[in-house]
Amino acid sequence: MAIILVVTRVAFRVPASSSAAQIALVTIAFVGLTVAFEFLFGHYVDGKSWGDLAANYALWRGRLWPLVPLVIAITPTLWGRWVPTTR
Repeated sequence: MAIILVVTRVAFRVPASSSAAQIALVTIAFVGLTVAFEFLFGHYVDGKSWGDLAANYALWRGRLWPLVPLVIAITPTLWGRWVPTTR
């Protein structure tokens, strides 16, 4: 998760004129693509069942994977709103 935060801080720039709706769309795209990749790659390339892949989201069973999409979800707002761009 630290790597995600560092890489997105360096690579992610949001124009000051961006609205909350635009940032929300970027957030939905980031999280959606991440989850879609995990499920599609895991099922069709790695051969895991859909149930096994869904089980990775069970926080109550000690699975921490849901924290990764959560960090991905906060990065557009974190770097887009709280850190001013220098461009």
